[in-house]
Amino acid sequence: MSTADESSAKARGLFLQFENGSTYLALRVMHPVGLFQLVDSLSRVLQASDRTVSGAIDAVQVTLSQLQKMRCDEYYAKIWDAILAKISEYNLNEIKLPRHMRPLSRFEQKPKAFESHRFDSPEEFYRVHYFSFIDAVICNITDRFAQPDVKLYAGMETVVTGACRKQDITSQLDDLCCKYDDFDKSRLTLQLRMLPDLCPSATMHCL
Repeated sequence: MSTADESSAKARGLFLQFENGSTYLALRVMHPVGLFQLVDSLSRVLQASDRTVSGAIDAVQVTLSQLQKMRCDEYYAKIWDAILAKISEYNLNEIKLPRHMRPLSRFEQKPKAFESHRFDSPEEFYRVHYFSFIDAVICNITDRFAQPDVKLYAGMETVVTGACRKQDITSQLDDLCCKYDDFDKSRLTLQLRMLPDLCPSATMHCL
């Protein structure tokens, strides 16, 4: 087969894929949840040169809150109805249930224990995958920012920025030194008092 024939075959295969309603469903679900919007926006925020640790944590919480709002039957129903409308508009192949897979022969003696669940409709089948997808995104983001070091950096940042603003950081400093005995509180207090004079540009930035 020539290169032109191979390219033509690949193009036909790609075209057939995009004729499937299930392909449009996957793209439609990914658009509001995955790399195209929320997660991609969070990534850009976290990579900003002026992003602080506390600001990053706030951005993560906002994203998680938005994802949680999407994890409900009402939101999924709206997406599903919109998908069906577009499938009809673009004359795509209707969404069907995947072929049911029978259990392996060694499990046939125990059908109640091993038989896979049968879904009544494509909407029900893809609802499970939709929720699983959102749960995976939420867990991944949460695991990355639930690390002890992140809390340590956030506490240190609060102390430093508070010192730059010449604020009373006594309680934050006490909490930091209580949790982490690597700090010499008296020396750290003295150094923090000198910070506004040593870093005037940083002080103005904090203000």
